[in-house]
Amino acid sequence: MGISILKLFLKNVLFTIAFPGVVAVFIPLHLAKELPRGGFLEIPGIFFLIIGAAIYLWCIWDFATFGQGTPIPIDAPIVVEVNFENLKKNRTFWR
Repeated sequence: MGISILKLFLKNVLFTIAFPGVVAVFIPLHLAKELPRGGFLEIPGIFFLIIGAAIYLWCIWDFATFGQGTPIPIDAPIVVEVNFENLKKNRTFWR
């Protein structure tokens, strides 16, 4: 019927390491090498990092399970679900 779960999992893991992993983890860590550790902003930063990671993992899960694809534009989901209630309520989609 579709692509195997293991293949989708591996594709999504590779995409996560290659793109968001570099932009959201490697580059900030590289830039922050010289900054002092600790401070009052570390705890809220960790909180928002965990929230962002949870949202990202939820999106990856939806791409793999419901859409049978990855966030990579060259391997877009096979199934696309559109919520027409949101389209009716939000007129910015109408343009």
